[in-house]
Amino acid sequence: VSAEFFLVGGTTSEGLAAKAAHMLARNVVDADIFTLVDRRDFTSQLDKEFLGVDQEFRPRASFLHAAQMLRVDAVLAGSLLSFSTSNEQVNRGANEVEFTKLSLRVAVRALDAVDGSILAMGEGVAHKKVRQSASTTSSWGEDEMLEVMSEAITIAAAEMVPQLNNRIASRKERDRANLTVLSTEDPAMVELDGMLVGTTPMENLQTYVGDHILRVTKPGFTTITKRFLITGDVKITTPMFREKLTALEKKEMIEKLDMQ
Repeated sequence: VSAEFFLVGGTTSEGLAAKAAHMLARNVVDADIFTLVDRRDFTSQLDKEFLGVDQEFRPRASFLHAAQMLRVDAVLAGSLLSFSTSNEQVNRGANEVEFTKLSLRVAVRALDAVDGSILAMGEGVAHKKVRQSASTTSSWGEDEMLEVMSEAITIAAAEMVPQLNNRIASRKERDRANLTVLSTEDPAMVELDGMLVGTTPMENLQTYVGDHILRVTKPGFTTITKRFLITGDVKITTPMFREKLTALEKKEMIEKLDMQ
């Protein structure tokens, strides 16, 4: 254990990050232009749907799928980018004073609940100093650490919130459609434009009208990838083919595949 660990009162970056959601939520609520839905437990509930899948291949529930089921416009996420201490020496006449500075940097972002794209983001950094001497060594407690975290998040949220308001307003004008994906071997994992959105049978996933790439995978079966244009609500049924087929059998089956 490093001396730095004791200097920050034994606080770890993981412990700080776990408490940051409350601070981010508080800043968004204070903006008074959004309705905040705090259901961080919802993805764990969705994970129960995958209990029939082998543990090795069991996917984690997608935040995108969860957000759409909760009918929200955006998902808030954050990262603790840095959490460190440094020493600073200041000459004051004949005396040299040493300070230890704590620096904490965070990033917050809002992700579109339809396709997971970034709607807005912000970054904030905060510092705190304590004076050290030959006879006295100071350290921070958890409350002081959380104060620094709160300051950094407030700065980041102030940058993100105005962007988010403008982008949500513009996105609401985009045409949307519902996508239903079925397969002959359930559950198969469904990715849309490179993002895991759920498992089959997957009904009425909302997405934007336009070009998309669909990928359906299942251990022991051939991966199906298809690029297609969504102009309205669409249902796709995907036949799943065992991998232990001859090359000719695979070629014939894929050529006959109809995913219109």
